[in-house]
Amino acid sequence: MPLPEFISQQPIDALLVLGRGIEPDGTLSQTGFERAEAAVDIARLLTPRVVVFSGGHSWAQALEGITPPSEGGVMLAHASGFVDDDVRSRTSFLAEETSTSTVANMVNSRSLLRLPENGARLGVMSDVLHFDSGQVPYAAGLVFPNAEIIPFKINRGETPGSVYEAKLTIFMTKVAMAGVKAGDERTIMRRQRALERGNAVFRRVLSLSPGK
Repeated sequence: MPLPEFISQQPIDALLVLGRGIEPDGTLSQTGFERAEAAVDIARLLTPRVVVFSGGHSWAQALEGITPPSEGGVMLAHASGFVDDDVRSRTSFLAEETSTSTVANMVNSRSLLRLPENGARLGVMSDVLHFDSGQVPYAAGLVFPNAEIIPFKINRGETPGSVYEAKLTIFMTKVAMAGVKAGDERTIMRRQRALERGNAVFRRVLSLSPGK
């Protein structure tokens, strides 16, 4: 598949691939397949020590009691079919399978990424929308304050609804994380869980509104 515009990048220490949708039957979204394949090409070109595919399923699915196979696990399984021996000898491919949000992706993947303390170059792969709305840069800055974040943007179709949701998400995340010290994972995750509980209550209220 054609690669996004990152061929000229310098080598990176690690690559974090964020999950992008999975159906209840375990079918990965087309964007998820594209990310898995692009991650192998990046590993071949930029020689990261580790690639982590991160994602359980969305917090909205968890709220509804839907527990499909993990996004991270399915992406890893798909990517493994494209990894040759040369790439495998230089790069470890791992899955983080519990996260239900972008912030959780970052926190739960940190130990797997094994970044150096200083001067780390971390590649992060997500949608153009999630970068441009500020979601990914903000979350990465919270969890990896000492790393240089290298964006790898995979295009996808956008709708007015998705743009609105992305802007609302980053706004609410910034409100929830106000005053949190970058790198304080325990507080970051406590605030994130509180945000998700608040979202759950909001959704229940909407479902009980007249006309719903």
